[in-house]
Amino acid sequence: MKTAKEKPHSGLSEIRIIVVALLLSPLVFVLVSALLESGITIYEYKTSFMFENRGPTEVSVGLGNGVKEYIVPDIPGWQRLDSITVYLNGRNITTQCSIVKQDGNSFVRTPSYKLKPGEFINITVVQKILVYWAENGFTLNRRMYTLSSSNGNDLDFLRIFASTNLEGFWSRESQKSSWKLVVDLADNLKKNTNSTSEYIHAAAKWVDENIVYDERSYRIKYPAETLHERKGACGDRAALVTALLRLKGIPSFMCLAVVYKENLLMNISSASLALYYQDSALHVFSIACKKQACVPVDTTVKMPYGKSPYIDGAGVNVSDKVIILAIMKNGNPNDYLTITLPSSSTSLIIIRKLERREKLTEKLIVLLAFFLLFSIAVLTYTRNIDD
Repeated sequence: MKTAKEKPHSGLSEIRIIVVALLLSPLVFVLVSALLESGITIYEYKTSFMFENRGPTEVSVGLGNGVKEYIVPDIPGWQRLDSITVYLNGRNITTQCSIVKQDGNSFVRTPSYKLKPGEFINITVVQKILVYWAENGFTLNRRMYTLSSSNGNDLDFLRIFASTNLEGFWSRESQKSSWKLVVDLADNLKKNTNSTSEYIHAAAKWVDENIVYDERSYRIKYPAETLHERKGACGDRAALVTALLRLKGIPSFMCLAVVYKENLLMNISSASLALYYQDSALHVFSIACKKQACVPVDTTVKMPYGKSPYIDGAGVNVSDKVIILAIMKNGNPNDYLTITLPSSSTSLIIIRKLERREKLTEKLIVLLAFFLLFSIAVLTYTRNIDD
């Protein structure tokens, strides 16, 4: 005798829904927490200094005077230093070192080491840096300092470095280059703007459109020289922008930074000095300060974002690949790039490597994979309950 097929018990279906919800809710909570709280990219910035004595007499070498390693500063919403470790030939000597503060920057000072003829040593500084994550303007907790944002107040601690100084390097000229042309350019830009914000954007826009980017520049040229040649690297363009801002009473300064570029290898060499950059490149940009805000101004590392690609879309605003190393306060910005060897018989090889240790997107992929596997296991389990 045939019997009618029994319908699934609705109570079991309800139980399955409740079980799934209870089991998945902790994982959902962890995933959301990861999104909101761990928007951090972790970098290791490793610099090795290999000193060799090629002369006939003993020499003293070390870090802290002519050879400096800047310590990454903490900047709200952009970056913070997690740890720093110093090694001598692989041995940890951090406790023997000190931190020197100068003009708003900090750098490592090691003990002085004597090298006999033919001897060499390796001093390595490793900095672990936590950078607030951002990808092409999309971010969870990275601050974007713009002319229209109140977040600019968080950069107010940098205002003490801003200046309107135009002496020395800034107004230098030659037979071919004229400082007056820089002054005239600032005047013309000012005529076509109605506010400080508009002028900052106009100055950056003019430099971006009229000064051809040329990465072959190994020093920062003075503004009049860059204007005359109509070409320059990021530092040259930033110096010209800074001069144009200062000419109109806008306090400003430049930042020395490093940009993460995977698989990039660059080197600058001379007879006694070789400098290598692995997966990174030096970068320079400006910061301008208004009454209510300090904002980045970048004509090189930027993207079309917000009202101004040079400010809203400045690399340090929209990307976690830009890390500030030092504030280039006053005087000649080339002083921050200059390396002075202890003696004429000393050779030095410097290798700087920026390595990305962990990134938010990688964390999310792992979490999502775990979430998927866990969901499949839960659904299989509850289906067995129905059976």
